[in-house]
Amino acid sequence: MPLDSEGKKDKGNSNVKKRKEAVTLRRNIKSTNEEIMKRDKEVNLAEEELEDKEKVANQMSSEQQQIELEVAEMQEKINDMLYQKQRVVDSNAMMHRLLRKYKALNAPRPPPPASPRSTVRLLSTAEEEKAAVLRCVAALQEEFPHIGDVLGRVGALTQIEIPI
Repeated sequence: MPLDSEGKKDKGNSNVKKRKEAVTLRRNIKSTNEEIMKRDKEVNLAEEELEDKEKVANQMSSEQQQIELEVAEMQEKINDMLYQKQRVVDSNAMMHRLLRKYKALNAPRPPPPASPRSTVRLLSTAEEEKAAVLRCVAALQEEFPHIGDVLGRVGALTQIEIPI
């Protein structure tokens, strides 16, 4: 039997006690290994679930991008159709004004003809107004580049030809 530093029997380190400690340690190791295996399985399941969720998220993100592209295309078509509609409305209004003027000229008492000077003055005023509108549109295009195509169409509305 081992002796401690004072020459007495060392009861704390007896073989029986060491065996009991070894059994307890083996049991603890076994339960720890079982707990590790259990946690490993849980981690693996969680990782698989995470991968599945990442796949779903990626798929949804891809679908969202596709939807956004479709929305942008639709918005572009709508803007183009609105532009075309406005051109037709403006052309019709212009034609109605011309028709009214032609009817007035064919009336029994037509209005007096405009003098060349007043016609030139009206024409130059109209051209100045058109230039001012185009400058305003250009300034807005610089300030708001994301709607530049729409503003370009607005500027193009000033280019409607008058059929004479």
